[in-house]
Amino acid sequence: EIDPKDLRGNQFIDITNRLKEHEKKVELKTVSVKEFAKILGCSYQKALRLVHHEKCPCFRIGNKGYRIIISQIDEFLDELIGVKL
Repeated sequence: EIDPKDLRGNQFIDITNRLKEHEKKVELKTVSVKEFAKILGCSYQKALRLVHHEKCPCFRIGNKGYRIIISQIDEFLDELIGVKL
């Protein structure tokens, strides 16, 4: 939480450490496309195609690429049973 006393005039607050902590939390709950491919035992390209599927539990962080939410991978894969990609 930001202390209003820190907001004097046009001064900026350095939130670099807070952002780094948040990124670490995101990384603990998600995997990259490369890691997703390893989990599935498939190629990077196949994993990338899955990431572009409309129901894939993922999001994109700037130019850092896609992150897939670990806790939702099983449910997503269950929905793909019998679907040809």
